[in-house]
Amino acid sequence: MLHGKDGAAGQAARQNVSSRVNARDYETLEDLATELYGVVHTALEKFGVSKKTRDRAISRSLKAPRVPRVSGLVLRDLNFLGELTLAWKTESPYTDEEGFPRVLDLHGTQASFESLARRFFPKKSLPFVVDLACKHADVTAMRSGRIALLGSSVVNTNVANSTPHALAQLVRQIDQLLLTSTYNYHVARSGKGTRRFERMCHAIISRTRFDGLMQELRPQMNDLLERVDSLFRQDAVENSSRNGRCVANVGIYVSRCDEIERAGYHARRIANRARGRPRKATGDKAKV
Repeated sequence: MLHGKDGAAGQAARQNVSSRVNARDYETLEDLATELYGVVHTALEKFGVSKKTRDRAISRSLKAPRVPRVSGLVLRDLNFLGELTLAWKTESPYTDEEGFPRVLDLHGTQASFESLARRFFPKKSLPFVVDLACKHADVTAMRSGRIALLGSSVVNTNVANSTPHALAQLVRQIDQLLLTSTYNYHVARSGKGTRRFERMCHAIISRTRFDGLMQELRPQMNDLLERVDSLFRQDAVENSSRNGRCVANVGIYVSRCDEIERAGYHARRIANRARGRPRKATGDKAKV
């Protein structure tokens, strides 16, 4: 009986410890959720969305039976424009002997900008497609009746008077990141499936060095995405059933955070190491 009592007492103690740990976890989860909502609120504010609109959107989202599908509709024309510029840059009728995009005639039935517009925008007028390309891509229309793709096939959502496109692009990026993160989280918990690639590289560098370093990295990252585009085109499907298709996404972005501790670093320890001071031994394994 004594052993039994000790066992019951020990079990009760462990349950109390477990409940305290869970309480701390729940408090941390609430803090993280608050931070996430705060990050989103701050971003919407920077996009010019008023507090009244943000509050109304939160109220609508809590009552909605499912997440609205707005961002894809806003970006649909730009997605097709990206396919158009990619075809212009890579397909033989639209490239010269050296593989560069040709300057195209605006009108014509073959190997012209009009033929590309009919292919990717069958229900849109040619002036609409020309205006869209000149506004969101590195495309220039000439007075001679010709049109040129001057640089990459990248479509720019961050242009003047285009806040809905820029915000829709942000929504798509966040959604894609969350899909990968939640999928990997469930794979880790269940032990079933294969994790999708997810990696971040970060370091503390001089603010004056940031822009130069990003310029050095830009061509390499662009080349990687060009290869991804090529692989995607090889595996593109058109005739499979709706349930047998999915959208594959690979994204690369760079960011700069000026809040050292918020990024997970300990500013004082970093300063001590920079001055060559030895760090006191501790029992934790915190990432610094």
